[in-house]
Amino acid sequence: MKATKPFVKFFSPISTNLGTLFPIHNFLIPFYSETATKKTGLDEIRDLLINHVQDADRINLVLTLLSETGDHQKATGKRESMKVIGLMAEVFEDRLAVYLPKILNIMSKKLKENDPQIHDTLSASLGNLVNFTLRNLDMDTAYKNLESIFQMLFQLCSKGNRYTQIGAAMCVTKTIQSCSFEFLYLMVDDISSRIIEVLRQHTCKAHIQLFECLLSLILVFEGNSDKLHQSAKNILPVAIDNLTNGDWNVRKIAVEVIYTLSVIIPEAIIPYKHEILEVLGHCRFDKVLLLDMWEY
Repeated sequence: MKATKPFVKFFSPISTNLGTLFPIHNFLIPFYSETATKKTGLDEIRDLLINHVQDADRINLVLTLLSETGDHQKATGKRESMKVIGLMAEVFEDRLAVYLPKILNIMSKKLKENDPQIHDTLSASLGNLVNFTLRNLDMDTAYKNLESIFQMLFQLCSKGNRYTQIGAAMCVTKTIQSCSFEFLYLMVDDISSRIIEVLRQHTCKAHIQLFECLLSLILVFEGNSDKLHQSAKNILPVAIDNLTNGDWNVRKIAVEVIYTLSVIIPEAIIPYKHEILEVLGHCRFDKVLLLDMWEY
C-alpha cells in the first residue's frame, strides 16, 4: 500500500489538535522501519510535501510530528524520520527559514538522545538546511540564522555527553561544508576559536570530530590562505598539544591538521617548527607519523 494515500487522508482537512496528530503520526513515521516501504518512502513524502503541505499550518504540523517521535520508534525509523527535515529544505527552500528555531529545537532534542545511529542523517539534513534554505536569504538574515545554528551546536559540544558532543561536532563539519564561502570568510576566526575553546575543555569527548571540523574549515580557504593566518596561530598550539594525546586516532588527525596547514600556508608553521619537530621526534616510532611533515 502506498504511503501517500493515508497521508492525504489525514492532511485534508487540516487540523492541529492532538486527536489529529496521533493518526498522522502513525502513518508519517513507522513505514520507514519496513524494508518494503523504506525505498519509496522519501519519494512519497516528497510528493506529499509538494502537493499537500504548502501552507504554514501544515508545515508546522509536519515539524510537530517529527518532534513527537520518541523512544518507542525502531532505530531505523528514528534515523529515517530525520531525513524528512532535509527533504523539507529541498522542497520549501527559503520558506523554511521562519521555522528554523523549531527545527533546531528538534535537532537539539535528537542529539541529546545519545543515539549515534542518527548522527549521519542529522548532519546531512542540517547540511541541506544550510544549502537550500539559507542560500536565497538576504545576507543579514542568513548570517543571523547561521549564528543560531553554530550557537546551538557549540553549546551541545561543550555540555553534552560523549555521543551528543560527537553528533554536534559532525553537524558543525557538515554546516561548514554546506555554507557559502562568503559567510565562512566572515566567520572563520569565530568558528575556529569556538572549536579550539571546546577542544581545550577537560570535558571534551569529541576531539576527532572537532579536528575534522578544523580540517574542513582549513580546506575551504585552500585558495585564499591569507585569511587563515590568524586562525592558524590559534589552531597550531592545540594541534601540537594533541600530538601526545593518548588516543591514536586523535594523534593522527592532529598530525593531519598540522600537515594540511603546512601545505597551504607553510609560513605559519615556521614559528612552531622546532616545537613540532621535538614532539614528532619523541613519537618517531609511532605509526601515525606522517614523514612528509619533516620537510617543514
